[in-house]
Amino acid sequence: MSTTRINLVMEWALAPAAFRLEIDHARVLASGTNVGWGTHDKATHSFTFTSTDEMCRICFGLEAEGTEEAGIPAVVRVIDIETPFSFQISDLLKPEGGERVRPELGVTLYAEVDRFAML
Repeated sequence: MSTTRINLVMEWALAPAAFRLEIDHARVLASGTNVGWGTHDKATHSFTFTSTDEMCRICFGLEAEGTEEAGIPAVVRVIDIETPFSFQISDLLKPEGGERVRPELGVTLYAEVDRFAML
C-alpha cells in the first residue's frame, strides 16, 4: 500500500492538563511540543502540561496510509480530555483546507503533505 507523509500541528489557546491520542491508518514518525511546558509519553501517545494558562503547540510527522488521489483514511482521536474529539486528516488536506479551527474546544488543527520528505 502507498503511504503519504503528513505534517500535523495541534495548537491550543490554553494547554489542556492532559490528553491522549489514538490514530488509525497512520503511524507517528516524530513528535514534539513546540510551544508550552509538559511531557509526552511516546509509548502511549499521552501528553500532560504544566503550563495550562498559556497556549501550546504540538507537531507530528505522520506516515499515513493512502495517497491524496486515492484517499487518506487516517483518523486522529483526542481522548482522556474533558471534551474528546476526532478528525480525519483528509478533511484538513482538502484544497480549501489545511487548517480547521474548533473554537468550542480552543484548538486549531493544521495539516499538510510533507512533499519534501517524500522525494
